Amino acid sequence: MNSFKMLKAALVVSIFAFAFSGVCTSLAVMNRQQALREVSRYNMVWAVSQAIGEFYRFEARLAAYSVP
Repeated sequence: MNSFKMLKAALVVSIFAFAFSGVCTSLAVMNRQQALREVSRYNMVWAVSQAIGEFYRFEARLAAYSVP
């Protein structure tokens, strides 16, 4: 009888531990996805800023060859 109660308690504890680890894993995945979104957003801003800079350099080169 006592071993049955211990087994029941161990089962309850393992269920809670499994649920807790699932929640922690979900939070870790969400944090990783958020970090990846921020990195991709930063990369996009960097790429746009590089493209704008190249456009201005190209425009300046064209202005050097323009006829007044």
